[in-house]
Amino acid sequence: MSGNLGNKEVKLSVYAWENSESVKFIITLLNNTDSEKIFIFRTSQKYEIHVLNPEGKEVYRYSKNRFFSQAIEYVNFAPGEARRWEETWDYKCDGKRVEPGQYIVLVNLVGKAEGVKTPIAKDMFTVY
Repeated sequence: MSGNLGNKEVKLSVYAWENSESVKFIITLLNNTDSEKIFIFRTSQKYEIHVLNPEGKEVYRYSKNRFFSQAIEYVNFAPGEARRWEETWDYKCDGKRVEPGQYIVLVNLVGKAEGVKTPIAKDMFTVY
């Protein structure tokens, strides 16, 4: 990452807040630009969440076994506007609890906006 903290771009962040039974992912999208951004979503899904184990293998994918309505949606983000979502994962992979260890969560926005690179966010958390 460059040293320019005043970067005028669309920013996606994720914070993993774990407890003994699950982890809550707090996802925030911020339009840190001076212009409105219009995101086009082809389904009702707004983001994808991937959790990787210490070996780098995917153990959770938000969209797996979920269905999303098939409708095009245009979402306007005013300059400085932020949206926040929360999702919870119960530490299960194929019906079994994952092993203790450090995990990585990656989140990407599935919508597209003209002139905006696909925002991706990353955090780490520990399963005890």
